[in-house]
Amino acid sequence: MNGKRTKMLPKLRTLKITFLLIMSLSLLCIYNWTSTKIAVRDLIYLTRPIWDGSQQVFTIVPHYYTDGLNGSQLCHFHGWQKRTNTVQVIDTIIFSIELDLLEIRIKELWPFVDHFIVLEADKTFTGRQKRLLLNEKADKTFTGRQKRLLLNESLRNFLWAKEKLRYHSYTGLEALKPGENPFKNEGQMRGYLDQVVSKYAKTGDIIICSDVDEIPSEETVQLLRDCTGFSNNMHLQLNMYLYSFEYFYSTDDSWRAHISIYDNNFHYRHGRLSDHLLADAGWHCSFCFRNISDFIFKMTSYSHNDRVMDEKLLLKEEIQKKICNGEDVYDMYPEVYSFRELVLKFGAIPKPVWDKYKGKPFTILPHYYSEELNSSQLCHLHGWQKRTNTVQVIDTIIFSVELDLLEIRIKELWPFVDHFIVLEADKTFTGKQKKLYLNERLEDFSWAKEKLRYHSYSGLKVLKPGENPFRNEGLMRAFLNQIVSKYAKTGDIIICSDVDEIPSVQTVQLVKECDGYPENMNLLLKMYLYSFEWFLVDEEESRSAHISLYRQNQFRYTHGRTSNYILADAEQEDVHKSMCELREEVDKHDQQIRQLQKNLKEAEHILSTAIYQAKHKLQIISKATTQPMQSEELIRYAHKISAAHSVSAPYNWEIGDQRRPYPTDVEMRSGLLANASDPTTMSNIIAQQSHQMNNYGSGAQTAQQQQQDYPAGGS
Repeated sequence: MNGKRTKMLPKLRTLKITFLLIMSLSLLCIYNWTSTKIAVRDLIYLTRPIWDGSQQVFTIVPHYYTDGLNGSQLCHFHGWQKRTNTVQVIDTIIFSIELDLLEIRIKELWPFVDHFIVLEADKTFTGRQKRLLLNEKADKTFTGRQKRLLLNESLRNFLWAKEKLRYHSYTGLEALKPGENPFKNEGQMRGYLDQVVSKYAKTGDIIICSDVDEIPSEETVQLLRDCTGFSNNMHLQLNMYLYSFEYFYSTDDSWRAHISIYDNNFHYRHGRLSDHLLADAGWHCSFCFRNISDFIFKMTSYSHNDRVMDEKLLLKEEIQKKICNGEDVYDMYPEVYSFRELVLKFGAIPKPVWDKYKGKPFTILPHYYSEELNSSQLCHLHGWQKRTNTVQVIDTIIFSVELDLLEIRIKELWPFVDHFIVLEADKTFTGKQKKLYLNERLEDFSWAKEKLRYHSYSGLKVLKPGENPFRNEGLMRAFLNQIVSKYAKTGDIIICSDVDEIPSVQTVQLVKECDGYPENMNLLLKMYLYSFEWFLVDEEESRSAHISLYRQNQFRYTHGRTSNYILADAEQEDVHKSMCELREEVDKHDQQIRQLQKNLKEAEHILSTAIYQAKHKLQIISKATTQPMQSEELIRYAHKISAAHSVSAPYNWEIGDQRRPYPTDVEMRSGLLANASDPTTMSNIIAQQSHQMNNYGSGAQTAQQQQQDYPAGGS
């Protein structure tokens, strides 16, 4: 018996261990089920570029706008025509809780929108009951003080908009059964909105179809209201922001908003309807709420609520942390269709410039440049003065192995730098021994010996385990201070930057020829990686370089933030130049347009006159055809016209002369034209004409005799 027990003990232990393992694995699987779903979702998003091709590429319609251009000119620039009829602009909005965005939207579009149709439901798309925030009667479940507070926080804020605000509520959304898709309720909401729009719109009206957080710009709506000739469904490319207008996300992710021309087939949609996309047409501010509770409400209430795969995502502190860091509130990877986009949009949104640094934000100083401007004009353009004294520019460089970059830097800044101070050490900052590379290659830089000031330093120490390399770097910078003092005098300009942080020649020229800028000014440099082929956006390291005005016993070589001022990227010079060229081109086109308008008006005047005259002649011909006249009447009519205008033939005219189609003054005065067939009348006419001709002949002879008596020049 004891032997059997002894044999059974190992089996029982094995069964217990097996049971415990099975239970542990089961619990682990149950616990990790959510993690498994997240892993599957992440795998789908990460591999999307392989299995899911992007939609057909849009035809981008450039968006031009500048103050001073009228509607006709703007339409012409876009290849459209000026609208001749009057249409309504109707903005359709499905509202949930976005009070702030609704106010921004209405105020932005107020001048050009006739009706703001706002539709609100008493349930969310997921079927949850919600308050009717904008219902002027308020929700019946709220009474007394609660009801007054509700009205105070919503509708009363929009009393200023009652002239154009068309509020409608909808109670037809259903509580969803388990597994039902929230898009079912969203579809019902959009279908009801079609009915509402039909009460206000007529054929040809312009309908804005976009979510409340997809806000077209005022200029976009004005352009599409004033012009015709564009697509009946024009999508809008909106600049996308996340959490607030502080975090810019992209320009190519928000295209669903569109403008539609209303007809009997109109349906409110929020998808792709055409291939035309108007560039830079407004803003899309996603998850832009004032309170964390609003974030939680949207995450659990709208159609994509299935993205909440972990209850931890709904914790207030978790949401707050993600907002501050610019991270996705769902912990999701970006929905992109190429690996390039995946890399570019991977991770948190880059923080704006003013949030890059602790403490006070930078004051950004724009940097302008144009070859056509002289130094005085450039200084004035920056709000500075032309320098009256002469100063040196000293470029300070701590060198290690960067021979190519050193050559590029010296050649770039050669025209405006007086001394290139290059300091090289025989150890690295970590204390490792190294060759003096530049010392061995000085002959290769013989072309720069006029300005190159080479110094070596052997004071760096071999670091002990755990010692910070910045100690050696500090020693190097302190020694550089001593060297600078040998060349610089008060007021000289010192460039403080690593060898790979290269200011542009225009930047150095600007600070050398101008005066009035801060004594310490950081430089905003374009950041590249590995080569000038790989450009990085908004890297903090690209703001450490700076320019300092030398003060004896005060100058310290540092590598970081030295002031609250930063000179913007010198590539703005190209932007400024392009803007000047564009402005000249626009002025030239304006002149051509004005000349064309003048020619067009003249042509319209000539054409309208010709049409009027032709119409008048056709009326006369038609009248003459229906009411013919006898030849005698025509003769009498011609006689009256001639008499009225005192038209007469010359005195030397004779009967039968075909050159005169009108009667003589004798005929007009005697009224003999109508009796031209009477022989007696004709003989009298001939006698009178002969008498007149005789008088004319004698008068001519008298004039000739007088001319002989008084020759030219006599008196």
